Amino acid sequence: METKPSPAIAPVPFAVTLQDGSVCRFLIKPLTITKLYDWLYLAKDQREPAMVAMACGKDLAWVDSLDEEQFGKLAGKCHEVIFPQALRLSKGAPAAAALVAPILQQNLLGLRVIAALSIGSGDSSPTPLPRESAAETPNASPTPIPSTDSAKSSPTAAENKPAAS
Repeated sequence: METKPSPAIAPVPFAVTLQDGSVCRFLIKPLTITKLYDWLYLAKDQREPAMVAMACGKDLAWVDSLDEEQFGKLAGKCHEVIFPQALRLSKGAPAAAALVAPILQQNLLGLRVIAALSIGSGDSSPTPLPRESAAETPNASPTPIPSTDSAKSSPTAAENKPAAS
């Protein structure tokens, strides 16, 4: 018996233009718990076409019929709809959390690559890069280090003391 998808996520309408010029409209629906785990395993193995097929309720042959641009847009939308569902699951399910963690790391790298590819492409709204924290950059100093020239020119507390008579 298959469980029902979470009611927290409503199906999202989406449309792609097929190579013959026709438009295919469909819904990207939330996944059941068992399908969500299947989706996470596909993500772990980086099998994005199968992930997209599962999220759209389509077969792999249909996914293969898309051109690269349409597939890219669809893959991004599927991830946008399904991944938050996986995040909610991972908050209480250790096995799901172990599968989600590497995906988060891949997402950060993917966002950086997409942003780099968008530079100069005419896209007026490139994906913003996440800021690196001090934990991610251990050599970063939280306070500025004065240059040696300014340190030499400013008197120290010992130099400011009047001489003892």
